[in-house]
Formats: sequence, C-alpha cells, structure tokens
Amino acid sequence: MKNTVLLCCLLVVSALKTYASDLLVEEFALAPSYSSIGAAVAAATNGDRIIIKNRNGNAPWIENVTVNKSLQFLPYTNDTFFVVQGNYIITPADNREIVFIGMNNLVGGISATTVGNAAARTKVSIMGCWLQSGSIAFAQIGYNINTVHTKLNAGSVAFRSGSLIGCDITIATSGSAVNITGETVVTSDVIKVIANKITSLGTTTAGFGINWSSASHFLDIRNNLIYVRNSGIAISKCRALNTVTNKLNNNTVSINGALVSANVYGINITAASANSIFEVMNNLIDLSSTSTVNVYGINNVSTLPNITLIYNTIDDSIAVARRTSGSFSTNSNNTFTTVGLTANGNIIGNGGINAGNPAAPYYDLDLSINDCGAYGGGYSLTNYFPIHAGSARVYMVTVPANVRVGGTISIQADGYDR
Repeated sequence: MKNTVLLCCLLVVSALKTYASDLLVEEFALAPSYSSIGAAVAAATNGDRIIIKNRNGNAPWIENVTVNKSLQFLPYTNDTFFVVQGNYIITPADNREIVFIGMNNLVGGISATTVGNAAARTKVSIMGCWLQSGSIAFAQIGYNINTVHTKLNAGSVAFRSGSLIGCDITIATSGSAVNITGETVVTSDVIKVIANKITSLGTTTAGFGINWSSASHFLDIRNNLIYVRNSGIAISKCRALNTVTNKLNNNTVSINGALVSANVYGINITAASANSIFEVMNNLIDLSSTSTVNVYGINNVSTLPNITLIYNTIDDSIAVARRTSGSFSTNSNNTFTTVGLTANGNIIGNGGINAGNPAAPYYDLDLSINDCGAYGGGYSLTNYFPIHAGSARVYMVTVPANVRVGGTISIQADGYDR
C-alpha cells in the first residue's frame, strides 16, 4: 500500500513538472519576478509564458532581446499593450513556437538573421501588436510567420511562409510594404494575405503594395485595401500546379500620385508557370492621380495561359488600351467606370457597387450582390477592423461557400486572447 501511494505521488510530481510556468517581468522586481525581459527569457524553459507588467508611466522596457526558446510574450493587464523599445531577434530551431500578443514596440522590430529548417519551420505568431517604427523581417527560409491584427506605422512585412491577416501596414520609405519570397521546399500550402490595409507611397519604382515572388506556395490574396504610387499587387512567380487556383479577389488598389518615370499597375503579373491557374475577380482599381501616363489597370505580360479575369471594376480614367492589357484565358464582365473612394476605401457613388460576381457564394454581408473591392464579399474588411478592439479575437473563419440540403457544415476558426 505504501509503495502504491509513493508511486502515485511521484507520478503527480512528474506531471506537474510538465506544465508551463508564467514568468512575471516588473520594474524593481523581487524574486521570483524578473527585472528585465531578457532575464526572464534566460530563466525560462520551452513552453513558458513571459508576462510583462508596464513600467511606471508606461515607460518602455529598453532592451534588445534574443528569443531562443518556445515562449509566449503577453501583457500583464488584459486589453492593453506591453510597451518596449528594441529589436526582438528569433533564433530558429525545429518546430519552435514563439508568440507575441499585445506588444507595443516604440522603436524596433521582430526579425531573424539565421536560416532555419524549411522541413520543420520555426513558427512565429505576432498578434494584436503595434510596431511604431520597425519591421517584421523574415527573409530567411525555415520560418512560418503568422501576423494578425498588427499595426506597423513605418515598417514592412517580409516572410516566406505563413499568413498576413487584418493588419494595417504603412511603409514610410521606398520598397515593398509586403514582400513574399519562396523557399527551397515546394509545398501545397496556401499563403493567405487577407483584409489588410497597406500604404506604400514611396516615390521610387520599388514601391509595391504586395510583392509576391514565391514559386513554393499557392496564394490567396483578397480583400486588401492598397494605396500606392507604383504597383498595387505584383506577381513575378507562382507555384506550378494546375489543380489549385491562385486567387486575387476583392482587392482595392488606389493609385495615388502615379509616378511618371515608369509604368504603374493596379495588378501586374509578369512571370508565371504555364501549369498554374489564376482567378482575378471582383477587384477594384482606382486612379487618384493627375498623371495618367503609363498607368495600367490589370496587366499580364507573362506567358501564363490560365488567367481568368472577370467581374473587376477599373477606373475609366485609365486609358482604354491599358485597363485590361495582356493575354487572359477569359476577359469578360469587367466594368470600366468612374471610381471614387473615401479615406477608408469605401466606394463613393456607384462605381463597383453590385458589380462583382453575382453568384450567391460571393454575396456581400448584407446578402446583396458582391461589391468590387476590399469591402465586398464574405471576407469584407469590415470583419477585421478596427484591429485593436477587445482582448479575444477570432480573426479567421472558414466556412463552405455552398451547403446542400442534408450535407455537413464544417466550420473552422482561428483566434487569440490578450
């Protein structure tokens, strides 16, 4: 009997040791708290949570932090941010998982400097954060970056695998606001770039809204509101497989102050595999510029034969020959009319209203015919903004477009709590 009790106690103790710990960071800390984020990271073990209490007056925690374990970083008080200043450098390891929720970084970003393992990626989730002067930079292979409900005041997002959903991104300098490049491992993963507000008003020809140059993943780019002077969405590579459709749906591209030194595009496909399929549908291209020289609406100069171009609305101030230019397998039901937008990207007037695909799966939230642009369809920008509202957020719900009588409804949702 005694041996049995002892064995049970040992099992309980062993089980307790497998649970993660919460490590508190606070100013003037006494043990067991920690007086810096770096000290808490050094003391933590895989799976722990770093709970960060703000300093007096919300002064930032000023330090550069290297994260080399599977950890979560969270604010001490619900519905708030933890305020920091510094660069957070991720060290990769097979299947490592790192989560940032509610970071307000005044000067600094989240990035990696070392190549990881593309077959067992390091997963980094950045949710409900605010980077006031810094970027999310993962140009190396071997990372899966999921950025959700995050605001960048003066930075960009670069990644090779993952998703970008419901973010507000402004890049203050020239360059791509969102840059997606490929990996060495070709997968059947679909990278989702959905319902983001993107502003890239740099004055050079390198200023893209979304720059896609990956041949290792499929793409799903939809319901993004993009303000640019150069190209809104640029596709220079794609995954070569003719059984999956790459989707460019319900995006709004507003060309503001178009450059006169180079061609400017709403959507531009420059290189793609002959085995790929693209659906370009329900997009809205707006021209808010005194210059119309070399402005193109939706353009394809690749040799890709399978591009379906349907139910898009393009500003008629773009020259006729340049509204839909290049070769498309289908080019029909597109509308050329006056387009006007509010500061938030909502349509002024009728240009784009009820002009999208009229089929029921594409209906707007009010069950009317699809409005072209970022506010149309079931993934309307309305679902994702404002981005810093409340603690618990469901940021992605996937439901079948059609359900037959007697069929099974499968609904999947992703969310987080801060």
